[in-house]
Amino acid sequence: MIAPIEGLRATRHSVRKEILCHPGIVGAMNWARQHRALYFPGGGNLGDGLIGLGAQDLFEHFGLKLDTRTGWDTDVLRGIRYLVVNGSGGFAEGLWKDFVRVLEPFFEAGGEAVLLPSTVSGYRDFFTRYGRQITVFAREQVSYEHLRSIEALEGRVHLCHDLAFAVDFERTGWPEGLAGTEARLSLLRADEESRGHAKPRDNIDLALIWNSIQWTNRSVCMPPLSAAAQLIYRFDDIESDRLHMSVLAALMGKRVTMRPNAYFKNKAVYEHSLHRFAHVIFANDSPDGQPELTTGNIWTAHAELQKTCEALRADSEALSRCQTELHKAHAELQKTCEALREDSEALSRCQAELHKAHTLLAEQRARTIEIAARYDTQAALNAALIADYEALNAALIADCEAMRVRLPQPDFRGSRGYRIWLWYLRLYERPLMGRVLRGARKIVKPVLALRRWLRRLT
Repeated sequence: MIAPIEGLRATRHSVRKEILCHPGIVGAMNWARQHRALYFPGGGNLGDGLIGLGAQDLFEHFGLKLDTRTGWDTDVLRGIRYLVVNGSGGFAEGLWKDFVRVLEPFFEAGGEAVLLPSTVSGYRDFFTRYGRQITVFAREQVSYEHLRSIEALEGRVHLCHDLAFAVDFERTGWPEGLAGTEARLSLLRADEESRGHAKPRDNIDLALIWNSIQWTNRSVCMPPLSAAAQLIYRFDDIESDRLHMSVLAALMGKRVTMRPNAYFKNKAVYEHSLHRFAHVIFANDSPDGQPELTTGNIWTAHAELQKTCEALRADSEALSRCQTELHKAHAELQKTCEALREDSEALSRCQAELHKAHTLLAEQRARTIEIAARYDTQAALNAALIADYEALNAALIADCEAMRVRLPQPDFRGSRGYRIWLWYLRLYERPLMGRVLRGARKIVKPVLALRRWLRRLT
């Protein structure tokens, strides 16, 4: 169906007005003016240039002249406190990471930002970590619901049309309507977001001709966009799986067949915005054999993906807790092993001391037994000596008594023999001489006995 020019203009004006009058956009522009925020433009292909041109028209509508910061180094935003980031599809996790890589140091330093209408797929951890520093606009329903599910972004998520629809088309001077030709222009993409559609030989990925550009102002955006618009005007039927080539052709009033890209972006933006342009259709058929991309299976896939991500996150958290507990248990085990090692060393020392003490005790016992044996031998010897002494002493006493009886008492006491006997007794009482005399008596005793025996014989 071909839309009349007046209907086309009315649709363009209506969608643009919804952006300019959006309460969230009005508040964000006032915030940028109040905080003298800097502008970080989108970078990439010509589609990002169309968004950049829409952002410039938006700023001019609100009378904003924001200083611009460009570059993709991680320190490019150092020292900046407030930032307006242009919208894009650069927040598709697994496909693009430049925005996240540059913005992480900015948010870590405490920066605050407004993220203009974008598609967000994944990056839940990023928005959970920095959500309270971001006001974000989703350009379609799928991203909007995804962002609203992140607790840190509560009250900070808005739904708004892509800023390509904010372009003041009348100001561009681009041609509009049909050129009256039957030629068809194929603008299917040839990068990571391609869904693998079969491409005709004359296909051209027009947006990719201008790439890796940061679209900072009108003078940067207009020349390549005007060249693309002039080329597109020569064809009445446009087929594309590039979102902003479809938007540009739709704004010009071309018959557009829009095809899905690698994820939900194209279908979701069509559902939210492009379906308003009567001359744009979304190709739900799938000539490449892939499943039909519909709102239903987008939401189903998105819900399943969210469930899977939540399950993976729960598993990851559980694994982290297990690793933490395992680390604690390992540390406790190490402490226990260290204590056991110390106890083992102490036990070894005790055993060594005990063995040493046992050896000393055995040696002492052997010495004690030896000494006891010597003592027993000496005691027996002493007993024999004492017996001999007593017998000799008794014999001497008896002999003396016999002599005393035979001799007169006065003569005996005054005799020389008595005196010798007294002298002998005094010597006998002395320790050293007594020992010698006892030894002599042992010898004398047998001699005396022999003498008595001989007398008896004679």
